[in-house]
Amino acid sequence: MSIETPEPFVRHPAWWGKRLKGKGMHLSLLNTLSSHADATADTCFPSQGELAEILGRSRPWVNAAIKELVNLGLLVKVNRIKKTRTGYATTSCLYKLIYRENDCCVAAEQETENADRILSVSPLTPPVKQPNTNKNPTNKSLSEISVDEWEPKPATVTTLTDALGSEAGKRYLGKFRAKVKDRGYQYSDFDLAILEWLDADRKRGLTQTSVPKSGARSSSRPTKEVGSKIDTDVEALMASDAMISGQTKVVAGALLAGSALPPQASEASRFRAACLLVARDRGVDFYRSWLSSLKMGAIKDDTLVVSGGTVFGRRYVSENCDGALTRACRAAGLRFQRLRFS
Repeated sequence: MSIETPEPFVRHPAWWGKRLKGKGMHLSLLNTLSSHADATADTCFPSQGELAEILGRSRPWVNAAIKELVNLGLLVKVNRIKKTRTGYATTSCLYKLIYRENDCCVAAEQETENADRILSVSPLTPPVKQPNTNKNPTNKSLSEISVDEWEPKPATVTTLTDALGSEAGKRYLGKFRAKVKDRGYQYSDFDLAILEWLDADRKRGLTQTSVPKSGARSSSRPTKEVGSKIDTDVEALMASDAMISGQTKVVAGALLAGSALPPQASEASRFRAACLLVARDRGVDFYRSWLSSLKMGAIKDDTLVVSGGTVFGRRYVSENCDGALTRACRAAGLRFQRLRFS
């Protein structure tokens, strides 16, 4: 809401704070929705992924918090669908904020009367062709792929296996499919969704795996599954990926060959080449899933700031290959003491 100021600002009613006593993040979620809301209708329709990114929380947390706000009478949620080339698909929900306490009891009934009008909406943006990263034999965009059609990326399977073990990872994948299908969820990126679910479950202590009480020390270490083969052909990746700049390819080629680096190379190309060097050990799929979207920020106070990608993606790289990426960046000629993932 704005009051004759160049920039809008958000204020919330005092009764929100009383009803949400002890739930500061829920109040932050309401304020975030308020910043998106239409000034006259008090409605907005940001995606749960966008809300999660702003608040630094997972999508499952946002979904659960919205349910609580609805139950407390602070918010009305209306599911929406859009017409696609192949039928109908769910899209981001519409949220109506309840600013007056007297309106909280009747808001749900009023919105139900308008549900038929609100539910069917046109796509907000024209169809966009996206690369078929999930390797699904279909012409549908990622947002139109159902959970039954979705095939997880190799890097996603590896992440589940590393976190839970082979069999437990398969069971987790099955439970994810079943729950998404049962509740009618639709995600634009199922790989990102399942990893955010995993991250949320790990924080809640729901993914602890049993460890054998006896055995040699080496048996407790994670081992690669027999028969699994990681694609580490970075040269082929550079030859086929048009998004990798020519300067980055020159720097990466020198790193891979152990030869002198071109002195005129930019810091950005050196950082990208370092990510490709990590891919020689962690695999091409790991690069495509996690490293390719990272961006180098400034080096300040001996700290190299890494941004880009998603909150989960940056956390995953930080937890799994911080040391390898640090060594690769230094080998690429970047001078710093530590990495920081923003």
